[in-house]
Amino acid sequence: MEKEYAIFDCYRQHYTELARIAINIVRSKEGALDVLQDVAVELLKRKEQLDNIRKPLPFLRTCVRRKAIDFVRKEAYISSLPPHIITSIIDEQSQTQSRYEDIEHIEALLRSFSPQMREAFVMHVLDGYPISVLAKNLGIKPNTLSRRFMRMRERIVQEQQRFEELARI
Repeated sequence: MEKEYAIFDCYRQHYTELARIAINIVRSKEGALDVLQDVAVELLKRKEQLDNIRKPLPFLRTCVRRKAIDFVRKEAYISSLPPHIITSIIDEQSQTQSRYEDIEHIEALLRSFSPQMREAFVMHVLDGYPISVLAKNLGIKPNTLSRRFMRMRERIVQEQQRFEELARI
């Protein structure tokens, strides 16, 4: 009998959540199923290496998100971050404004951050990666990274508020 790997248990338990992540990015059920199948194939290929992951859910979320983004890029549906990522970074503030204008503005603001910080920020906010792990990968202290993330959020909210004020004029 073949050994059961924790990563596969997590994949099965959180399949619905992972499917939602893929659907939000890909925007089609068929595309999302393709993404989930691609992730499953990659897991099978690397099951021995992945057996030691202590927190498999954030890892799986990241895998699905990256595969979905790759899928979308191949299909040329989007050129940058999908709208659900942007809206999950900030609180729901403006229901009257055009969401597309808000999203474009926030995408531009996110692009103003360094690629490493932007990726770490998205991994923390969306995928639930702990600050301590991200800080270690970046070679900085966790408190420093936490403060940087706090400033990034404050800047996003301030810029969003400023954008909304300008839009009212």
